[in-house]
Amino acid sequence: MDKFFIVISVVIVATTLTNREFWDFGGIFALLAYVIAIFIKDAVNKNTSKYRLPPHAEKYLIFLFLLAVSFIWSLDTKLELLYFSYFVSGFLFWLISYNSNIIFKNFYNLVVVIGVFYGILTLIYVLTGDPAKISPLSLIKYSVAPLHHHHIADLWSIVLIVCALLITKGKKIYWFLMPVGFYFLVLGLSRSSYVALMSGSVYVLWRGQLKYRFKYLFVFLIIASIALFIYASNKKSTLYAHSAYIVQGIVGTAKNPFGVGLGNFSLLSNNPNYDFLKSKVGSSSAHNIILEVVSGLGVFSVSFLYWLYLTFKDVFKRQKKYKSMNAEKLIYRAVFLTIFVNFLFDYTYFIPVMFWLWFVSLGLAQKSGSVKLKSES
Repeated sequence: MDKFFIVISVVIVATTLTNREFWDFGGIFALLAYVIAIFIKDAVNKNTSKYRLPPHAEKYLIFLFLLAVSFIWSLDTKLELLYFSYFVSGFLFWLISYNSNIIFKNFYNLVVVIGVFYGILTLIYVLTGDPAKISPLSLIKYSVAPLHHHHIADLWSIVLIVCALLITKGKKIYWFLMPVGFYFLVLGLSRSSYVALMSGSVYVLWRGQLKYRFKYLFVFLIIASIALFIYASNKKSTLYAHSAYIVQGIVGTAKNPFGVGLGNFSLLSNNPNYDFLKSKVGSSSAHNIILEVVSGLGVFSVSFLYWLYLTFKDVFKRQKKYKSMNAEKLIYRAVFLTIFVNFLFDYTYFIPVMFWLWFVSLGLAQKSGSVKLKSES
């Protein structure tokens, strides 16, 4: 598996570096190849027979079934099919990460490598690319024409949490990535990334058994997040637009009780009949994963909300079994929470790498709550 993954990675990186149009897809294919390679190795070693469904997986499968049924009345089936594939692939990542032991020892490096990979490409593009070529779902390019939002900040809010936790384990080399991460946070001007980083840091301080000197590191992350949030708010003012999206989603769902199909939020947002605030702003996404699913599925979104409730209850209740939580267990939960908070304020749930990392961290968080890690043996 290791040789297979190395070969695939070399091909992907080589293709990515020689074809600028492929940059956004390099990390996506590398992560997909990595997980598939793990599954192949487990299959060859006949470990897949030991695979079992993660907790509450049956609730998620019900949600997928209802999502498939919604194609009947979806207002744009082609677009919904794309996002349906995201949620199906998310289940694949969740299943494999929950069952395979390989990801346990590689998850930290996986997150950091992905962050560095996209970070390097972002720097190259900022220095040599055309800033006018925006892409809303890119981790390389700016997401809006005013050039005041870049999703690299959202990705690095996760990487910084991982690096900080690895530093508490004595991995001093990760100190070098901290200023790099803050550069990307400033570059991105993404308030959702600052809120996510602050939430993850607060959780670590609350549940982590950290040495006193390391607590200052996470206190610093919290203070820096607040300062950057204020700084970004002075550079742009779009908070009112987010309020408008919420109203558009609620009103639109009330008038379309079965939803308009996942990914079709623009059909609600651009309809003046649903713009009760008279904001005259429209968006292709809800900027909130819960509102996105609710507006897409209507009453059937209860299946997703129920799964989400049980999942959070499961992941964060398990920690009560431990008098202390080591850095490994803390990383999985902190990453899961950080990404979810980001999903509540941005449409990064439509970026495959972010979405898949969320499900990988979920599987690892659930598994680490029910088995002993090798490092503890």
